[in-house]
Amino acid sequence: MQKSKEKKPIGGLAQARLISPRIHGIVATYKQTHTNLMTETYNGWANWETWNVALWIQNEEGLYKEAKRCANYQQLVNFLYDCGFTETPDGVKWDDANIDGIEVNEMMKDL
Repeated sequence: MQKSKEKKPIGGLAQARLISPRIHGIVATYKQTHTNLMTETYNGWANWETWNVALWIQNEEGLYKEAKRCANYQQLVNFLYDCGFTETPDGVKWDDANIDGIEVNEMMKDL
């Protein structure tokens, strides 16, 4: 007579070995997605330079008032350079190639 083999529940280390690859895959996917989001945007802005310029325009009274007078970001940049201001206090050039001018123009429309 044959003994019936009882299926033993998988637990402990054996269970961890079965689940581990799936969890590692999920975690790796999450990290990759999260990393991509952090490198592609900065606090909801296109990048750090755009965020920094927008931050200063929105929070420094003189810049804010002048930005309201200007038709677009390029006009504000021209004004700032004419006055001798070439960068934000954080060191971002007002005409930095990384700045998303379209995004800054949209922000300026809402001032």
